[in-house]
Amino acid sequence: MMYTSLYVSGAAAKLGSAMLALTCIAFFVMLLWLSWEVDGHSLDEMKDETPLMKNVISILQSNWVKAVAVGGMNVVIPFLVILDQVRQQVRKSCTNYYGGEGASEGSAHWQTPSGRRLRECLEKWDWTDIFGKVCVLAEIFILLAVGSKATFIFFSYLNGEIEAAGLEIGAIFAMVWAIGLLMFLNPIVPGSAVYLFAGVVLGAQSQKEGSVGIWVGLVLACVAGSGAKLLACIGQYSLGYFMGKSVKVQHFVGVTKVGVLATEAVLKEEGFKLFKVCILVAGPDFPTSVLCGILQLNIPGMLLGTCPVILVSVIPQTLVGVLLTKEGATEGVWSMIATVATGIAAACQVGATLLFAYGIMQRVEESGDQLLETHRPEHDEVRKLEQKEAEYVKKYAEISNWGQLGTHVRATLLGTVALFLLSGFIVALDSMATKEEEQEQEETHDDDDDDDDDDGDDGDDGDDDECGGDDDGGGDDDNGGGGDDAADGC
Repeated sequence: MMYTSLYVSGAAAKLGSAMLALTCIAFFVMLLWLSWEVDGHSLDEMKDETPLMKNVISILQSNWVKAVAVGGMNVVIPFLVILDQVRQQVRKSCTNYYGGEGASEGSAHWQTPSGRRLRECLEKWDWTDIFGKVCVLAEIFILLAVGSKATFIFFSYLNGEIEAAGLEIGAIFAMVWAIGLLMFLNPIVPGSAVYLFAGVVLGAQSQKEGSVGIWVGLVLACVAGSGAKLLACIGQYSLGYFMGKSVKVQHFVGVTKVGVLATEAVLKEEGFKLFKVCILVAGPDFPTSVLCGILQLNIPGMLLGTCPVILVSVIPQTLVGVLLTKEGATEGVWSMIATVATGIAAACQVGATLLFAYGIMQRVEESGDQLLETHRPEHDEVRKLEQKEAEYVKKYAEISNWGQLGTHVRATLLGTVALFLLSGFIVALDSMATKEEEQEQEETHDDDDDDDDDDGDDGDDGDDDECGGDDDGGGDDDNGGGGDDAADGC
């Protein structure tokens, strides 16, 4: 969802922010409810029911998910602890709340039973590893947020330079295609930035006098964006293919894990299958194609499955870019069309993401054990590396145990996490301040336009009054000459 929100934020910043906020709130509420109401023993029993539930619970219990929860809730965690203490004090003040058996035990603690259960669960977490992952996630968030803004600034600069060069539409088309191709090979650049750039540049140039026209410009922009996307898929595939020859890269990707094996099985299906298309269309541009190269999938099949991105993403995002350059398109029906196009692209992105996640989990449930048990000679070296590193991982976990770390090491790690979270708040506040400034500028501009209209109406009334005075003066004049001259002047 974070990728989807960044994907549409270039065309509709408010929509992207709303999507990210809604997803984070829903995710954190779900995790909080799960930790508060379901104990670890119940989750362990649920693991044995089906392979799908086993993998889902394993994902929810992973340190990455815990790091997302800790990093996302941050300042809310102390507030929840204080709130639990207040609730316990209120319960103690109620004479009959802890009545009956266990009354002294329940009222003796400074936390409620659910709070104690949650604290006991948190004490078992590997906090050193979790805090390290919080730092990694914060780096990724800041890199994506700043990188996305930097990309749009760079594209705006290129647009100005191209417009100043005064090139023909054919040369501009070739430049847009080449620049889009290079930007697709950058992991932090979202595809929507490339499509918007193509729409803005070719849309603006096509509307100049003697050019091809805005709708032909839209077609050219869609062709440039689609061509850059498909050719970039081959380039990204090549990077993954050659990097995938390294055993360490295969180990890092997890080619022997059930999730990657299930994804590979879905992608290797013959034909135009739904889950396969959803992965290729909705997956992040760079990682998806690189993974296809590492897994050495069929290139024509990969390109065929990627083609629907033209309908669900390229055309809507490019249309938004073109409409940004159309005179009067920021208001009225054209503005509504741009918003609807962005909403359709976001809905398709979210829907396809949910579909391919469901497809992968379904494959894990149906044949997860078979995928893990099937011997594949190309994975022998990877499994040897995993066995070799198992002892190192075990020893590292013992040394980095949070209870055995010194005070200065804990303080350093906590300070690093705090600084990363602070930087995230600064980025969010900067975005909010920028949006408020833009709204104030728009309101000021609208007020100026209204004032200009009022001044124009007053000026016209003044001219009419002046002319009327001259006519009256001319009528009172016996000779009529001066009044006629004044009327002629008006």
